Amino acid sequence: MQKPPLWERLRSAHIVQVGAVYLGGSWFALQMVDTLQGLLSLPDWVGPVAVALLLVGLFVVLATAWVQSLPQTTAAEEAGEVPTDWEVAPADAFAALMKGRLPHLTWGRALMGGAMSLALLFGFAGLAVLVRAPGSLIGPSEAEAEGAAQGMAVLPFQISGAGLDAYREGMVGLMSANLDGLSRYRAIDARTVLARWNRDVGENADADLDRALRVASATGARYAVVGSGVEAGPRIRFTAEVYDLADGTQAGDGGQVEGSPEEVLELVDALTVEVVRSLLDATGQGSMAQDFRLASLLTESVPALRHYLEGDALFRRSRFEEAREVLHRAVEEDSTFALAYWRLGETYGWLEGIQAREGRDYKRRAQELAERLPQREATLLDITAAISNFTLSLEEIADLRAYIRRYPDDPDGWYLLGEAGLHGWTVTGISDEDVEEAVYRTIELDPTFGPYYEHALHWATAKGQADRYEELMVGAEEVGDAPNRRERMELRWALFQGDEAEQAAAAVRLEEMEPIDVNRTDQAAMGILDTDLDRLEPLWVHRSNADELRIRLYGEQGRLTEMVRLAETLDDRALADAVWRLIDWSDEGHVSDELFRRLDEALGPRTPENQELFDARVTLDEVLGRPVDTIVVRAAMDQGIDEFLPFLLADQVDTTGIRSMVYAQASADRLARAGRVEEAYDALAAANGTSTEVPLYAAGLLGESGHFEEARQALEGVSRGEERTLTTYRLGRAYEGLGETEKALEAYRTFLSRTAPADEELGAVTQAREAVTRLGG
Repeated sequence: MQKPPLWERLRSAHIVQVGAVYLGGSWFALQMVDTLQGLLSLPDWVGPVAVALLLVGLFVVLATAWVQSLPQTTAAEEAGEVPTDWEVAPADAFAALMKGRLPHLTWGRALMGGAMSLALLFGFAGLAVLVRAPGSLIGPSEAEAEGAAQGMAVLPFQISGAGLDAYREGMVGLMSANLDGLSRYRAIDARTVLARWNRDVGENADADLDRALRVASATGARYAVVGSGVEAGPRIRFTAEVYDLADGTQAGDGGQVEGSPEEVLELVDALTVEVVRSLLDATGQGSMAQDFRLASLLTESVPALRHYLEGDALFRRSRFEEAREVLHRAVEEDSTFALAYWRLGETYGWLEGIQAREGRDYKRRAQELAERLPQREATLLDITAAISNFTLSLEEIADLRAYIRRYPDDPDGWYLLGEAGLHGWTVTGISDEDVEEAVYRTIELDPTFGPYYEHALHWATAKGQADRYEELMVGAEEVGDAPNRRERMELRWALFQGDEAEQAAAAVRLEEMEPIDVNRTDQAAMGILDTDLDRLEPLWVHRSNADELRIRLYGEQGRLTEMVRLAETLDDRALADAVWRLIDWSDEGHVSDELFRRLDEALGPRTPENQELFDARVTLDEVLGRPVDTIVVRAAMDQGIDEFLPFLLADQVDTTGIRSMVYAQASADRLARAGRVEEAYDALAAANGTSTEVPLYAAGLLGESGHFEEARQALEGVSRGEERTLTTYRLGRAYEGLGETEKALEAYRTFLSRTAPADEELGAVTQAREAVTRLGG
C-alpha cells in the first residue's frame, strides 16, 4: 500500500496548526519573562535561557504531534502497549530510559516537561536574586563577592526643583567619572547603570529604595550610591548615601554639600570626596594603617585625593620611590592637604632615613596644617615629628603611652612606641621588652601594611627568632611588592644568623645589590644586635663611610687597639669618633695609656675651624689634665650649635634652652671626670628642670650617684643606638642597684656577648664578668 505524500501526513498530524499555536504561546511566555525580569531584577541570563528552552520545546511539541497522528500509535494505545495521549506514566518513562530508549511522546509528558523546565528556570533565577539581593540571608557567594567588591554603582538622583532635571542622570556620569579608580573601588560604567535603570524602572522615573538597590545589584556592583538634589532658595543641595548590596545596610554616613548653581562641578567633587571617605571609613579599607584614619582626608580636590590614595597604596606596598612621585602630585593639587604632606614626609624617611632633611620639612608642613587634622591624628603627628627631629621628651612619651591605653587596638600608637624605642636617641624609658611588644603587636593589629614589617624583621633577626622571622617574611611578601624585598629578607637572615657558608654566599650577593637595598639590609642593626657584630662588615664594603663605620664597630666591640690603629690613618670625623669612644670606655674602667698617647699624637693641635676635631681635642686635653681655654671652647660650642640647629630645626626653635643644656652637659662632664659626681648630677638637673632628662654620655653618673631609677629611665631609652654596648653595661648596674637581678644579669650577658673580641684587661669587661659571678650567673 502506497504511503500518503509528506504534506498530507503533516496535515493529518496538524503540525502547522500546532506549531502556530506554540509560537503564539512562546511569544506570550517571553513577554512574561521580560516583565518578571524587570520587576524582580532577575539575572540577565534568564531571557536567553528561556528562548533556548522554548526552541527545544518547539521540537518536542512538533515531534509529539507527529507521533500522536500515527495509526500504529492509536493501535498501541488501545492494546495498552503505550500510555494514552494525556498520560504521563512516570514509571513507564523511567523504565524506557533505563533501557536506553526515548520514552513514548505524549501530550501529558510534553506539558509536564515544559512546566518542569520553566520551574527550574525561574527557580534558579529566584535563587540568584535571593543570593544577591539586599537583605539576603544567604549573602553573595565568595566568588561573587570577590568579583563585585570593587564595583560601585551611582544611581540616578531624585531631583526636586526647576532647572535641576539635567542632574538626575548627569550626576551618574559626573560622580562615576570621579569615583572610578579611587582607592580599591571602581565605578560601574554610567551607561550600564542608566541602561539597566531605564529598562527596569523607566526613563525619567524614580524608584523606592529596595527597587533602586535591586537595579544596582543587577549591574554587578557591591555598593550603591543613592542620592538626591534639591533647590534651597538660590542654592543647590546634593545629598548621597552609600549602601552595601550584600545586606542592604547603609555603609557609612554618606555626604551632603551645598552651593550655588555656578559651583556645581566643585559640589560634585566635594560630594565625591565625602562619599569615598564615608565608605573607606565604614569598611576599614582606607589608609588607617600608619598615622591617620579617614577623618584626616580633609581635601575637596578629587585629583589630590586620587593621587593621595594611589601614593598611599604604593607606600603600603613599600614602593617608596613611586609613592614619592605620586604624593608630590597630591600636594601640588592641594597645598593644604595635611595628610598628603605627612605621608610624603614618611616616604622620604623610608627612602633616605628618618632624619632626612626634605622628609622632615614635609612633616613640618603637615604640623603647620595641624588644624586641618582631628586631635587624635594631630597627637600622633607631633610625636613622630619629635622622633625625627631628635626632640622627643618624656612628656610626649607619656602622651603616647596614654594614647595606647585609650586606643589599645590602634596599630598607629604601637608603631610609634616601637619607633620611639628604636629611633628616640634621648631619654624615653622604653625598654627592650617594650620595643619587642610594640613591633609585633603592630603587625598583629594590622598585618596588611608593608612598612610595619621592617622594624619587626630587624628585631627578629637581631634576636635570632627564627620561627618569628619566617612568619614575618611570609606576611611581608603577601602584602608588599617592593623590588628585591624577599631577597633582602633572606639575605639579612643569612648575614646575621646563618652559618659560615650562608654568610659568605650572602656577602657575595651584596655586591650585586643596589646601595639603597644594602642600606635597608643594614638599617639600625648595630643598635639591636646582641652578638656577632663582625657580621656587619660585609655590608660596608662599598659604602663611602666604611672606615667611619668600622671605627664604630671596633669601639662597640671593645677592640680599642684596632680602632686606634685605623683612626691613626684618618683625619676626619672617624678620628674624632675614636677619641670620644676611647674616653667613654675609660670612664668605665682601665684603658691602656698607650692608646691615649697614640690618639693624642694622631689628633695633633686643632683650631675651631674643624668643629668635630676641635671638640675631640678639647675633650682629650681635659681627660689628660691639660689646661683648656674656656672662652675659646664656649665660642666653639656656640659655633657648633649655630651650624647644627638650622639643619635640624630649620631656625624655628628658640636655641636659648638648647645652649644652656649643652653648656650644662659640658660642665657636668668635667665635674664627673673630676670625681665630683653629685655636683655633676645637680648641674644637669638644674639645667633640665628635671633630673630624668639626661644625655647619653652623662647618663652613667646617675648610677654612680645612686639615682638608679633615673639611670634606668635614661639608659633604657638609648640602649638601642650605636652606643648599645656601654649603655647596656651601665643599664646592668642600674638594674643591680634596683635589685632587679634577672634584668641585671641579662644586661651584663648582652654586654659580654658584644665584647667577646675585646682587648684584654679592659676594665668594663672585667667588671661585667665579676658582676655575673657575683649575681650567681
